[in-house]
Amino acid sequence: MITEIFLHNLPDSGQRLDAMFQAFDDLLFVLDHAGRILDCTMGSQSQLYMAPEKFLHKKIGDTLPPAIGRNIEDAIHDLHKDNTVAPIEYMLPSHSGDRLYEARLVPFTNHQIIMFVRDITKYKQSELKTRRQLEQLAALRSIDLAITSSSDLNLTLSVIMEHIRTQLNIDADCILLLDHQTQLLQYAAGLGFYTSALQ
Repeated sequence: MITEIFLHNLPDSGQRLDAMFQAFDDLLFVLDHAGRILDCTMGSQSQLYMAPEKFLHKKIGDTLPPAIGRNIEDAIHDLHKDNTVAPIEYMLPSHSGDRLYEARLVPFTNHQIIMFVRDITKYKQSELKTRRQLEQLAALRSIDLAITSSSDLNLTLSVIMEHIRTQLNIDADCILLLDHQTQLLQYAAGLGFYTSALQ
C-alpha cells in the first residue's frame, strides 16, 4: 500500500523534464531529418528569440540570422554524416541586450534530432572578466620588470605605453612629465601617433 502511494505520487518523465527546464532555463528543440522544428520545450517563453507560432514547422536555419542558421545547418549535416556532436556558440539580441548561447545537437529516434540550447552569457562574462584580470596582472608584472631591470627611461616608458594601449584598446598614447623648473608638462614619449605634433 505504501509502495503504491509512493509510486502514484512520483512525477512522470514529462514532469521531471519540465522541472529541469524551469530550474536551468534551457531550451530543447525537436527537429526532423531536414532540420524542421517539430516541438520546443522551455522554462519560459521570454528565453525565445521569437514566439513559437513563428518558428514551429519551419526549418531552423530559416528562423535565425543567416550566419547562425548556416552554422546549425552545417552541424545537422555533420550529425547525419558521422554522428559528430559539437557545440555551436552564437549571439542573439534580446530586450536585455545581446545574449550568448551554446547549442548541442544529438541524434534521436525516427531520424529526429534533439537540439539543447543553453544561455551561457553569464559564464562568458565571467570568463572574460577573469581573462582581463590575468592580462592586467601580466601587464603590471611586465611593467615592474621593466622598471627594476633597466635604467633606460625611454625603454621603461615604451613598455608602459604598449601595455596601456593594449589594456585600454586605444590606437595611441603618450606620457608627459612635469618640468619642476617651468611647472609645465613636457612630452616624454609617445606610441601610435602619425605625426610629431605633440612633441
